[in-house]
Amino acid sequence: MRLKRLVGELEKQVAAAPASGARDREHAHADNPAYIQVKGQLDALNVERESAAAKRDGLRAKLEDYERRLAQTPGVERTYRELARELELAQLKYQEIRSKQTEVQVSQNLETEHKASASP
Repeated sequence: MRLKRLVGELEKQVAAAPASGARDREHAHADNPAYIQVKGQLDALNVERESAAAKRDGLRAKLEDYERRLAQTPGVERTYRELARELELAQLKYQEIRSKQTEVQVSQNLETEHKASASP
């Protein structure tokens, strides 16, 4: 009876040992300076890796934005050329209208002078 009870207690201890054994090992290593140094380096590397992954994702987003803009470049250039051509035509038309306006004013001035010289 006593041996059966002892075997039962030992089996319970063995079953509980793996769960507590990992904690005991980690606790035992926590006092070791080399373990602490390596653990700190590992933690720093993990943080650096996460930071690099976030930076990589940001750079990929920028790259996609640049590629999208680059794909739009021919359309923007075409629109610019059309606008430049329309501006040039509008400027020519403006110059035409200004010269006609000047001709009309000169003609009116001549007519007014002609009437003034013919009146006295």
